[in-house]
Amino acid sequence: MERLKSIDIYRGFIIAYLIVAHTWSWGMASGYTPNIILIIITRPLYYISPEAEGFILISGVSFTLSYQKRIQAIKNKSSYNYDYKQLRLRHFLRALIVLFIGVFSYNLEQLLFWKRFEDLWLWTIFQTLAVSMLLIWPLRKLKKIIKIIIGISLLILFYVLFAFIDPEMLSGPGDRFIISDPLSFFYFIFYNGFIFCPILLYFPFFLFGNVLGEILYEKSINEETKIPDKKFIKSLAKPILLISIPLMVIAFFLPADIFTINTYSWLLYSLGADLVLFLFLFSIEKLEIFKFKREYKFFYYFSYYSLTAYLMQHFLFYLVYDRFTPLIGLIVSIMILLGFFILLKIMYIKVGPYFSLKIQIARLATYLSNKIIAEH
Repeated sequence: MERLKSIDIYRGFIIAYLIVAHTWSWGMASGYTPNIILIIITRPLYYISPEAEGFILISGVSFTLSYQKRIQAIKNKSSYNYDYKQLRLRHFLRALIVLFIGVFSYNLEQLLFWKRFEDLWLWTIFQTLAVSMLLIWPLRKLKKIIKIIIGISLLILFYVLFAFIDPEMLSGPGDRFIISDPLSFFYFIFYNGFIFCPILLYFPFFLFGNVLGEILYEKSINEETKIPDKKFIKSLAKPILLISIPLMVIAFFLPADIFTINTYSWLLYSLGADLVLFLFLFSIEKLEIFKFKREYKFFYYFSYYSLTAYLMQHFLFYLVYDRFTPLIGLIVSIMILLGFFILLKIMYIKVGPYFSLKIQIARLATYLSNKIIAEH
C-alpha cells in the first residue's frame, strides 16, 4: 500500500505547530500579551492549524488504512483466524500501552508536581488517543453513516452534559473534579481535564477520521475498487466543502470565540478547517499540482516521530515557563522547533525506528501478543 505523503505532512505540521504554540504560550511571562504586530503575524496560523483534534482525526485515518492493509495481508491465508486474533490483540495492547504512557508520563507527573489527586486521571492527548483506539474496534464495521451519526450524537451529548456541571464540583485550575458523590464521579471520569481532550468531544474526530480513511481506501488505494484520481478528488471535495465551509462561517457568528478551545464555535470551525486542510494537501498530492520534496522531508520527521516529539516537548514546560516577553518567546519557540528538526533528522539517520515511540509500542504489543497467544 502506497504511503500518502499528505497524511505525513498533515500530522507532521500538527506536531510542529504544537511545539511552537505550546512553548510560546508556556514561556510568556505573566502580565505580557502579544502586541498587534505579533498578532497579525501569527493569527493566520491559528486559522489554518489543526491542533489535538486534528491529530486525533488523522489518527483515525491512519488506523483505518493500517487496519485495511493488515486485513488484506491475511484474508486469504489458511491461518486467518489465528492471524486475526493476533491482530485484534495487538491493537488492544497498543491502546493499553499508549494509555499507560499517558498516565505515567503526564498524569502522574502532574500529580507529583501540583499534588492534586484529581490529576491522576486527565483527558490529555495520550489518554484520549488510547481510549479512542479501544472504542473504535467494536465500531469499525458499522456503516459510515451510522458512525457519523454516533459522532454527532456524542458531540451534542458533550455540550448538553457540560451545561449541567456544578462549579462546586471543580477545583485546581477550574477543570478538575472533586469526587464527592456519584454525579461528581461521573463527571470526573468523562470530563476531568476538559480544557484538554475530553473523550466525548474528541472521539468523534477519531470516528470521522475512520470514515474518511475508509473512503480513501475504497476509492483511492484498493486496486479492486479505486477510481481515477481526478474523479475521486471531485467526489470527495464536494461533500467536504459543502459541509466544512458552512460550519466555518457559522462558527464566526456564534457568541463563543473560535479560538477558545472546546467551545461549540471552536468545534464547528476546527472540524471544517481540519477537513479542508486535509482535502487541500491530498488534492495537491494526487493531482500532482507540485511535488512534495523539501516540505515533505521537514514534516516527515515530525510525523514519523510524532508521539516521541509530542512527549518530549511536554517536558520543556519546566525550562521555558514564565520566562520571556512575547517576541523573545516566539523566537525561542522557533529555535526549539528547528532544534527538534535537527535532532529528529539525526536520530532518523543514526537509529531510525528505534527512536520512534510509536514503532516501539507496536513492537512491544507484537511481542506481548505472541507470548499471550502462545501460552493459550
